[in-house]
Amino acid sequence: MEQPKNEENNGAASVRNAKRENPHAGHRQRLKDRFVKEGGLEHFELHNVLEILLFFGIPQRDTNDIAHELIRTFGSFPQVFLADVEQLAAVKGMTRNAAILIKLVPEVYRKFLDASKEKEEILDTADKIKEYLIPKFTGRSEEIVYLLCMNNTCKLLRADIISKGNRSMAHVDLRKVTEIVLQCGAVSIVLAHNHPHGVARPSEQDIVTTRRMQKVLSQLNIEFLDHFVVAGDKAISMMEFGHLGIKNIVEMQLPRQDQEDFN
Repeated sequence: MEQPKNEENNGAASVRNAKRENPHAGHRQRLKDRFVKEGGLEHFELHNVLEILLFFGIPQRDTNDIAHELIRTFGSFPQVFLADVEQLAAVKGMTRNAAILIKLVPEVYRKFLDASKEKEEILDTADKIKEYLIPKFTGRSEEIVYLLCMNNTCKLLRADIISKGNRSMAHVDLRKVTEIVLQCGAVSIVLAHNHPHGVARPSEQDIVTTRRMQKVLSQLNIEFLDHFVVAGDKAISMMEFGHLGIKNIVEMQLPRQDQEDFN
């Protein structure tokens, strides 16, 4: 009857030895405890931030190597969050659940910022509009076009994504814009779009599209206040830029109605 006791003791010793030999034993819990104790991620290395996030999408596996591989694959910590789900899931060691979890981070952050704002937005200066717009584009890996509709006191009536995923502003649907503007009774609008992998500077096509839209909306007595181009944490006002370039450098003939690209 003594043999089972010896086997039990030997088994317990083996477990203790395994723990001593494995320096990563308890690593997950230590990182989580550190996060709670420090009250945030300020002193975490970027790969550790990804690592702790991946705990919740990849159970019972070492996620440190996967975190490093994600950063190597996409070039930087921010670029990991700009990759799409399929690209993320293709990285060695990743799961689809972990890929979806990563894509949720910027989306949840945008929702948090939106919910933190007051219900009534008065966007009566370029700086206020920039402050409102930049978070809308945070973490976007594709081009998005936003339409802001306002009343005569610059109170925001409605903010809509009117185009998504196109590489050119030329694909903005003018009919859709006019329908939205008329539905909410706006007297003025602001347009904004992002350059996800570029700089906050309007292209020639951006300028062409802006002037087309300005022409159409003026016929409806809707004031086109401005068009912003956003890249990262930068946003430029095309109205301000126009004093230097749009009206003076680029003088373009507006196309006839039968030449319009819009539907």
